[in-house]
Amino acid sequence: MDYEESRLLTSPLGSWPQIWGGNMAFRRELFDRVGLFDPARGMRGNKFVRGEEVDLIRRAVEQGARAAYDPSITVFHRINRNRLKRRYFLKIEFDDTENETRFLTAPTEQTFCGVPLWACRQLATEFWKCVGYMLLGRDDAFKQQLHWFSLLGRVSGYAKAWQNRRATKAGS
Repeated sequence: MDYEESRLLTSPLGSWPQIWGGNMAFRRELFDRVGLFDPARGMRGNKFVRGEEVDLIRRAVEQGARAAYDPSITVFHRINRNRLKRRYFLKIEFDDTENETRFLTAPTEQTFCGVPLWACRQLATEFWKCVGYMLLGRDDAFKQQLHWFSLLGRVSGYAKAWQNRRATKAGS
């Protein structure tokens, strides 16, 4: 994220975060008012999941708090070499989307093992699109691959949520 000028977030925030990342500061009173970070949305073990800061900011802005972005503040951040490799980005796309799918309501349309059929079709279509992009050596092949890994994470998340709901019902 790199905006040219300072900005305040607007409400409602919509589905895509306007500000995200690990370099933030919050006043202590904010946590008293809106609660803490949701640990279910953050890093867990070797799962690369994100969103705890986006969730906190969304809750804060919805309750009237102001959130600002200031590009004049510089933060130096060391990044491990592994985080510069393609497999890191593919894993984070998969893990993050799989995790976020857990927070969606159960699908109401026709499903297979908890996965909406439209998602299965989309996954298959985008897979072949991904293969085609790579075979053609397109500049945007990696972007398409990231998109496909995100869809794969979504399908996995639906299936895992379905398994959890079944296990919960069986235990009741």
